[in-house]
Amino acid sequence: TGLLLCLDMYLEASKYEKSWCVRKLGFVCNELASYNLNLISLEESIQEDVAKKLLKQSFEHYKSALSYFQDCSDIHNIALVYSNLGKVMRISGQLQARFYYGSGREESCCTKRRSSTRKL
Repeated sequence: TGLLLCLDMYLEASKYEKSWCVRKLGFVCNELASYNLNLISLEESIQEDVAKKLLKQSFEHYKSALSYFQDCSDIHNIALVYSNLGKVMRISGQLQARFYYGSGREESCCTKRRSSTRKL
């Protein structure tokens, strides 16, 4: 994809202009991870092994993005990446429920949780 091409270009450019490229590398890694998460969310009949692979890739890309943003002390994007890592964990839990219990049971668990939190 175009994002992978950008990643390669920024990695090459970072050899010469590190300060400018570090932040851009963080942006690209963050987008790559988000792209993978969107693939999982859009595909309802995704196979378990494919979903796990995409989740792992997303997690690794977010870790890379976090590292790049920490290198340039970009606190706003560090917070964004931590939030996105939370999405990975949430989606991971939802997928675990779907693959372990089946799709109908996952929805009933979520429905029960939502209805119990509304009573509070």
